[in-house]
Amino acid sequence: MTVIQLSPECLYTIFKFLEEENSLYSTLFVNREWLLVAAKILWGDPFGVCLSPFDDEDQLDKFEKSSIDFTNSLVSFLPKIVKDTLTTTTKHLKFPESKNEKPLVDYLSLIQSLDYYQLYNYVGMWLNKTQVKSVGAHDAASKQKKQGPQFLLTQEICKFIIVKSGGIKQLCLHTTIRGPFGFVLPPVMPFTKFPGANIAFEKLEYLVCIVEKEFSEIYTGLSHLSQDIKSFEILEYRQDNREFANLINVQREIQSFEYVGGDVEATPRIAEALREKAQSLINLNITGSSSIPLDIFNKSGLLESLELVGDFQVTEFGKLAETNLTKLRTLSLIFENIYVKESITLLENTNGNLTEVEILWDNSPNNRETCERLIEAIKRFCPRCLSLELFVEKDASKGLPSLLESLTLLESLTIIGSIEDDDDAVHETGESEHETEELEAINEIMSQIANHMPRSLHVLDLGKSDWVINASTLANFLQKCEHKLDAPLYLELYHMSDEIRVIFEEYQDKNILTESECLRSFSGNLLEENDDDLSPYFEE
Repeated sequence: MTVIQLSPECLYTIFKFLEEENSLYSTLFVNREWLLVAAKILWGDPFGVCLSPFDDEDQLDKFEKSSIDFTNSLVSFLPKIVKDTLTTTTKHLKFPESKNEKPLVDYLSLIQSLDYYQLYNYVGMWLNKTQVKSVGAHDAASKQKKQGPQFLLTQEICKFIIVKSGGIKQLCLHTTIRGPFGFVLPPVMPFTKFPGANIAFEKLEYLVCIVEKEFSEIYTGLSHLSQDIKSFEILEYRQDNREFANLINVQREIQSFEYVGGDVEATPRIAEALREKAQSLINLNITGSSSIPLDIFNKSGLLESLELVGDFQVTEFGKLAETNLTKLRTLSLIFENIYVKESITLLENTNGNLTEVEILWDNSPNNRETCERLIEAIKRFCPRCLSLELFVEKDASKGLPSLLESLTLLESLTIIGSIEDDDDAVHETGESEHETEELEAINEIMSQIANHMPRSLHVLDLGKSDWVINASTLANFLQKCEHKLDAPLYLELYHMSDEIRVIFEEYQDKNILTESECLRSFSGNLLEENDDDLSPYFEE
């Protein structure tokens, strides 16, 4: 059987992998069947396809071009009567002449994701590129934004998408992506009152939003249209909104809740609504100093992923930690102040099923004792751990070899330390001005790590630690690794030097190491003649 004869279902599964590698476009011109399958993926979330990081001018140009091309396609789909009305209403707005060619695929019917903020900015870029300046200035300079061409054109595109779509599964009313021309916040648009909204939003599963008064009408509309939203992602919480709390209340089952925080000190409405839905949660992510009490999740026994970032009430966290979390697989605790006893209790209550663990903190009365207690707890309660990221005080690093010996399935280990910017503490030779005893201690620890690390380990990240490893220590470590590992090791270091670079390259040639970011950064600095700067490759 050739690939061309595969069923559409099989092709869809294969093409989803190609999407991640950005090579899906190569399938569009093979034949009609491949085009239909690829279009279903690309147009399912067209905003995700257009988005890309723009760290330099070339990427910025690509982002602008892809956004304008996408908007151009949307504009071309608009009915002639809509374009004529917009031209009359806005006076100066001009549309390209339509070729009256029916597209091979009804692309708008494939759209399952609507990002209003992003679309509004795309339309602004399209206007800047295709219209005269008086129109291209769009709504940003208008006193009445809802009368401006950017809003009116965006509104008509949204209406047409809602009418044509077979069902919107993801609605984004806020985005963290900043456009190349800055980020213009659009006026609120009454999506739920558009023709066809009752069908388009009936199967809505994922809502990304900010919570504030201006969106109350949309929350009320969604409460009537969408009762199967499985995932909520709140990027800002500006008001303890009654309508939003009711939207949570009417959902049949919420599986994922992500909360980034906001300016509201008290959140009684949303807290009470969540208390009723907490038992069905599978994923919980609360970031920021949240006023949502953690004890409302103490019956969330189905959790598979838990992430808490910020500062929380210890008593509330303690109640959550006492929950029977036997299904939990991923745990991330990033605290300002570590709650050692409660964190250990939480680890114990996972019944040894955790596969990914991250525990970091800023403050502790006794970092060494805290590290030692957590290392012992992870040894006891996390035997299935595959990935571990942990703050380890240098004085507590002696416990790492026995930890590695216990975690026989571990694939990735990241050590975080208290990095101090002290350029004078490190010389080009890789030696430091720390006492010889400390260097010898690190050498011994690295030697013991090599002796005890599991064969499955393929990532060892010390780039965010405060370990200054000299060339002889590294050479000794890698020599012991030669026959210990099943695959080449990805190794990151806090400090690089010419001697260490030579050792890296030697063991890359032996297929013991893979290419690392610290080596690439160091080589780049050499090319730029900036070899005096030996600061960590990674900065928060």
